[in-house]
Amino acid sequence: MNDVIYFIKVLVSMFLIIQWFSILLFLFCEWFMVDYYLNRREFFLWGLGFCLFLKYYNHNWLQRKYYLCVATVIYGLLFLIFFQIAMLPLDLLYYILMGEPHVFE
Repeated sequence: MNDVIYFIKVLVSMFLIIQWFSILLFLFCEWFMVDYYLNRREFFLWGLGFCLFLKYYNHNWLQRKYYLCVATVIYGLLFLIFFQIAMLPLDLLYYILMGEPHVFE
């Protein structure tokens, strides 16, 4: 049971990290990402970063960088809060089934 909960936590955290990293990647490597991936229609692999880039595409370069930087911070905090809230039922389930607090070492 401990391994299953750990595996679920790792999967959820990796998904959230990939989304956050995609925003960060578009913040620093926007010129490469748009030129290479937009032409090949593989942008669905890059998640939230590409969606935010399209949202701020009409702004000038400095505003776009500022908005992506703010989005990186805000979404990073939201993902941390979401992860903690989403993992509460798993920890509670582990406590009910095993009778001991859930701690990873």
